[in-house]
Amino acid sequence: MILHHQFVKIAKKYNKKIAIVDRTRNSRVDYSKALIASLILTKKIKKYEENHIGLMIPTSAGCMLATLGTLMAGKIPVMINYSTHRIKSDSRPFLHPKPFLRRSDAP
Repeated sequence: MILHHQFVKIAKKYNKKIAIVDRTRNSRVDYSKALIASLILTKKIKKYEENHIGLMIPTSAGCMLATLGTLMAGKIPVMINYSTHRIKSDSRPFLHPKPFLRRSDAP
């Protein structure tokens, strides 16, 4: 079974159980909220014509949800190393948190 298909199956079964513990934001996300967030991202990501979607997001719940949303949209997630503070990828478009870009020298 494909990863995102398995996630949907598990999310429906365990909807109120904790799916993600995000220590960077000191938060917990249950399966129901994770599924809704990934479906919202899926809808937005499907609008891009490109097959590869760059993700420049620190390791967090947001990164997991963006990866799931990209896979659910039938696209290929391309992880971009955010710790270098430089964008070195041919993947366009790419998803990123705006506050991070303000702290980096990314265009």
